[in-house]
Amino acid sequence: MHISIDGVKYLANLARLQLEEDEINSTLDSLEAVLDLCDAIDSYKGDLSDVPAHLTYLMNSWEEDDIHPSISRDDALKNSTYTRAGMFVVPKIVE
Repeated sequence: MHISIDGVKYLANLARLQLEEDEINSTLDSLEAVLDLCDAIDSYKGDLSDVPAHLTYLMNSWEEDDIHPSISRDDALKNSTYTRAGMFVVPKIVE
């Protein structure tokens, strides 16, 4: 794909950039290289079914749950200032 110097100036204006003449030329070369890569990707006609969705093949590694005794409800509530029906009572903070 081809982009003109006027196109680079237009893009620079949209981006609110003030480019010098040498910066315009180097930006033109860079943009043309990027657009050429985009054209190459766009023209690819191969089979993409084997392309992974992610770059790495990480799998979840789950560990078995380690079941062990916990504290009783009474022990959990014994230091609370307010309890009701076996639950913590806290002040309402959302109106």
